[in-house]
Amino acid sequence: MTAIATLNLIKSCLDKRGHHSVSLGMISILSVMPVTLYNEPMVAQALSPIQETLAVAMYLEAGSAYWPKDKPAGENSMEKTAIGYVFLNRAVYANKFPSSCGTGSKSLNFGDGTVYDAVKRGSEAQYVYGRFTDFFDGSKKLKSIRELKSILKNPIEKNRFNLCLLAATNLPADLPSIPAEDANLNCKAPVYFNAENVPQYERAEPTGANNKLGAHYFFSFKENYFKF
Repeated sequence: MTAIATLNLIKSCLDKRGHHSVSLGMISILSVMPVTLYNEPMVAQALSPIQETLAVAMYLEAGSAYWPKDKPAGENSMEKTAIGYVFLNRAVYANKFPSSCGTGSKSLNFGDGTVYDAVKRGSEAQYVYGRFTDFFDGSKKLKSIRELKSILKNPIEKNRFNLCLLAATNLPADLPSIPAEDANLNCKAPVYFNAENVPQYERAEPTGANNKLGAHYFFSFKENYFKF
């Protein structure tokens, strides 16, 4: 089965199950796809610009076969999706509360209300697999396959990137009006993730008793801290 055919098959299953949910069986398929499945970077035409941006964020931030160095987490589609929700929700909060969460905020600074700016400002692992801006052209569009080949230099990186594109199909194509909840994080709306189970801000709390996916712990704002 070709890479495109595989993507279409998985996407059709996701569409049938609903935009924000996916079965554990499907998650396991996404997590264990062999490196040899994708020998070229693939840009899925079905992805929206927001989903493509979140896929790059996943690629830069999620655990891998090499990170964390002391105990590599491997590729985990649930972790990737959760990271996508974090940056998506940061854009939602920045849109709704620009003075508290947007560029006017001294403590949060989630950006100008776009997902692109939320990732650009908030991604802290941009020098492991490359810089976020390297994946986009001057108009903030994902680069062509030919251009991506210069960034994704080996089969493992290409496979990782494609797994991120696949995970991005679980996320909204457009910016929602309220924070998006992740079913894998107790239906909470994550806004932070950390390699240690320590909230980055006093206003954040773990998304639940088991708030770890892959290599990261996830946190949401405390209930009723921001009201929509």
